[in-house]
Amino acid sequence: MRTRLIVSLIAALALQACGERSKEPAAAPQPAAAPAPESELAAALRAARGKYYFDFVKEAGMERYAAENLGLDAQAAARFSRNMDIQGVGAIAAANGVEALVFTGCVEASCGGGAGPLSVIAIDVQSGDAFVGVKDAEGETVLKPLPRIQMLLTETSPTNSWSNPTRD
Repeated sequence: MRTRLIVSLIAALALQACGERSKEPAAAPQPAAAPAPESELAAALRAARGKYYFDFVKEAGMERYAAENLGLDAQAAARFSRNMDIQGVGAIAAANGVEALVFTGCVEASCGGGAGPLSVIAIDVQSGDAFVGVKDAEGETVLKPLPRIQMLLTETSPTNSWSNPTRD
């Protein structure tokens, strides 16, 4: 009998403790994590929207995107520069989480509708890596491949071609 009384007492105390715990206020929800800060490079590349390519490559830290600094051989660098004679302003192309600063250029007689000759440089805003291509009498040639950026240019092009990128 005494054992039953002790067990009953323990059970009653346990139930009372559970009831008191359920009355405790729920923990406040944690605030959402702040988005990662934008890198200096990403900010600088986005800020270059609307600038001309030859002005852009004169800025501190952006010299690495000049034709002679892209890791192209001399002939390819000259071909790129020749087809960049008349420049469009930098534009941002973005799709599926990929974003690039895109500069295009052409030669005087061919600036309409992306018919070529033309040059394209598209810089990945996140990594700073560059895609470089030209379209001219020698053909449509990728001089410096970067598959994810080439795919972005193709996806955002009005003609589904990296050589006719969107110009926002």
